[in-house]
Amino acid sequence: MNLSKASAFLSIFAFAYSTRAAVTFSEDFSSGKGSNLIVTGGSETTIDFAGGSANFTGLDSSGATRAYLGTSATFDLAVAFTAEVDVIVPNGSGGNGLAFFGFGTGQRGDSSQGGGAPSFYEPSVGPTAYIALLPNDFNLAGIASADFAGSVMGGLSAPIPGAGPVGSGSHKLQMIYNPSNSSLQFAYKKQGATGAGDPWQVATSINISDNNFTNANGRVFFGGSGAVTFDNLNLVVVPEVSTMTLVALFSCVTLVRRKR
Repeated sequence: MNLSKASAFLSIFAFAYSTRAAVTFSEDFSSGKGSNLIVTGGSETTIDFAGGSANFTGLDSSGATRAYLGTSATFDLAVAFTAEVDVIVPNGSGGNGLAFFGFGTGQRGDSSQGGGAPSFYEPSVGPTAYIALLPNDFNLAGIASADFAGSVMGGLSAPIPGAGPVGSGSHKLQMIYNPSNSSLQFAYKKQGATGAGDPWQVATSINISDNNFTNANGRVFFGGSGAVTFDNLNLVVVPEVSTMTLVALFSCVTLVRRKR
C-alpha cells in the first residue's frame, strides 16, 4: 500500500466511523412520553403532556406527588453520551418546585423506603447521581447535587458555589458522561442565555466509579412536581473505538510512516 492509498484509507475509515458512531434520540412530548421513556418513580397521573411538554403537576407538602421519567433503555458504561433538556422551574411552589435531572435508577425514596426527610421522594434510590434546580422561593435559588450508591441515603447538597443562582425560569440542562474517567459533568444555560451560541456553564462533575453502577441500572431521568416542566430531550450516544479498531488504525499509520 503506497502513501496515497494509506492516507485515503485513513480518511475513509475516519468518515465511516464518525457517521456510524453517533446515535441520536430526541423527544418533544408532542405525543405523550413516547416509546423511549418510562415512568421510573411516582405516577404518570401527575404528569400532564397536553401542552406538548412534560408538566409534572403534582403538589403535596411532603413531596409525595413527585414523579420521574427515564429512558426505557439502560446505558453501557463503556459508552459516552450527552443528554440535554429544556426545563421550566416554577415560582410559587416552594420546595415542590425543585427540578431533578440525572443518571441512575430514577426511583424515588418513598414511604416504603424511609422516604421522609431527608429523601422527600427525591430520586434517591441508588445508584444515582443528579442535580436539582432550586426555585427562587425555596431557600437559596441555585443548583444542588446528590450522589448515592446505596438504596436510600442523604439528601441534596447545599447549593453549589458558583453554579447560579439559576432559580425560577426557563433554562437548559446538559449532562455529559465520560467513560474514560467515569464522570458525569452537569452544565446549564440560565434564562436569557439559552441560545445555541451561548456557552454552557459547568455546575459540577460527579465521579460515579464507586456508585455500584452496572450496564443494567443506569438511565437518564428527570422530573419533580409543583408544575416543573421539561421539554425537548436530546440524547447523543457515541461508542468508543474498539480495541481491534485501534490496532487496525495503528497498523495503518505505521505502514504510512514506513512508506515515507
